[in-house]
Amino acid sequence: MIVGRQHAPRPMLRRQQGFTLLEVVIAVSFMAVAMAACMELFSGSLKLAGRASASSEATILASSVMDGVMWKVELDDTEERGSEGRFDWTLSVTGVEAELGAWEGVPREELSDDYELKRVEVTVAWRGVSGDRRVALATTRMQEKY
Repeated sequence: MIVGRQHAPRPMLRRQQGFTLLEVVIAVSFMAVAMAACMELFSGSLKLAGRASASSEATILASSVMDGVMWKVELDDTEERGSEGRFDWTLSVTGVEAELGAWEGVPREELSDDYELKRVEVTVAWRGVSGDRRVALATTRMQEKY
């Protein structure tokens, strides 16, 4: 009989199965910081989207008020105010002195007085999240004097 050399049993190395408590705490902390940053970005995006939406609504309202005046044949100097939902608007129609259209060297008396310029301005104001906001549209129209 051959007697072989017998080895003493080695202690089995324990295989790591899972994470240590420290690793779990670090992973959870990292995820919490990442989630907080994502929530902050999302919140900022919502604020910007709300601000853009309000500005668009105000511009559409200003355009609508201006269109309601511009179709008239004769514009009289006036100032009107109104409100639509959370928006307050002001319409102003004023006469404009036509200095730019005058020809050089032609006396003012010789220029035609058959037409006049009217400036139409609409301002829409509202209270936004970051304070008072406003949108203004303005144009000038030439009309025949009646």
